[in-house]
Amino acid sequence: MVESLKKTKFKVLALIAILFVIFCAINLALINSYAPSSLNKESVLITSKNGKVITTNLDVRSGTSTSHDLIGEYKKDDAVEIVGETKNGWYKVKYENEYGYVSKDDVAASLDGFLFIGDSYTAFMKDTINSNTKNHYIRAKSGVVPSYWLDNFEQMPNNSKVRGVTILLGVNGIKAYKYDETLEDMKTLLDKLTSKYPDKKIYVQKVHPLGKNFSTSIIDDITRYNNEIEKFCETKSNLLIIDSSKGLVTSDGYLKYPDWEGIHHIPSKYQTYYNNIGQAILDAN
Repeated sequence: MVESLKKTKFKVLALIAILFVIFCAINLALINSYAPSSLNKESVLITSKNGKVITTNLDVRSGTSTSHDLIGEYKKDDAVEIVGETKNGWYKVKYENEYGYVSKDDVAASLDGFLFIGDSYTAFMKDTINSNTKNHYIRAKSGVVPSYWLDNFEQMPNNSKVRGVTILLGVNGIKAYKYDETLEDMKTLLDKLTSKYPDKKIYVQKVHPLGKNFSTSIIDDITRYNNEIEKFCETKSNLLIIDSSKGLVTSDGYLKYPDWEGIHHIPSKYQTYYNNIGQAILDAN
């Protein structure tokens, strides 16, 4: 009798142990199933903008990491409908009949129809701009300062032909020790651009630093100039300041890949710079 009771007790304990293991397994499966989507939902900032793929192939995933399921793929230059973004570097996109996530590093604003205004920085980039952009305009000349485009403002295309404007000017005046004149002329030029293109966004690029062959005083003046232009942009509804130097500047504030003059990026970095412009514009929107 006693032996029989012992066997029964053992069977009950074994059954309880099995049920406990099953219970734990089910709960773990539920946690793994729901946690990622909950995290994605909580971390997504709702937005609405359109981008363009700037890499050869861009994976679309079910969540905000490469460990999530692959649900599709974009090709280079494909349009991307962005509906949200996360703090950890992903866009939520509408992909076919569902939603997915793509890396922000591989998407930029389309610059088709844009007007590019600048000096040698933009002039040297003409081939890169032309190979990546359609129906655009380039107004760029080596060595010029903002006053040049004030004197030649009639060269700017009509408002109806332009979808947006991006401008980078100022370094030539700063390194020629004409800081105050360059700053005031740039503000005047931006004023004229906002009047000519009142319904278009004008993206003012911060002036990139120079190579280490230039003095720290000029680097400091560039920083001061960028700060003043940023303050000015805040006074106009269609002026937006952007930083297109991501990955192109050293930790101590100099050009990371300077050319022989120490003024421009080396040609192999032109595509990176172009992509930076598009990404900075997308972020600004």
